Amino acid sequence: MWKNPKSGKITNLVREPENENHTLAILWKLEALDGLPFKRFETLGHAGTGPDLIVHFQEDGQSNFERYTSIEIESKSYNYKQHGHKPSLYPRVICWDIGPSPKMRIKQTDKNFKLIAEGKDIQVHLFCLRRMEGIQVLTKSQLEDLKQSS
Repeated sequence: MWKNPKSGKITNLVREPENENHTLAILWKLEALDGLPFKRFETLGHAGTGPDLIVHFQEDGQSNFERYTSIEIESKSYNYKQHGHKPSLYPRVICWDIGPSPKMRIKQTDKNFKLIAEGKDIQVHLFCLRRMEGIQVLTKSQLEDLKQSS
């Protein structure tokens, strides 16, 4: 579920993601609700091959606005290199969470939801939906209890 930090409204997004399509469902719901923590995120297209998404993207007010940029989507970020992706072509990944044994060294940034995976001479920016403000994984009964108490 997602609790809007501005209004406090609770939205049941979808069950906890088990694959890339579930992760996309959450991402697109948050995009529609204006719930992503980015200055700008606008999905322009989704493809079955190549990059998963083409978007207009600006991480925050201090970063460059990028038009028609590619973003890879993963359920767990350790899948990234297993899918044959080259970090130089896909420098940003939006994932549900970090997998149990990432293949690259992971560093936390000052943003809870953003990590940086480092290789020999590359960096991949990882944005974890599960770590974004307002996101919680609850059982159905916990969600009902929360809605009743609001």
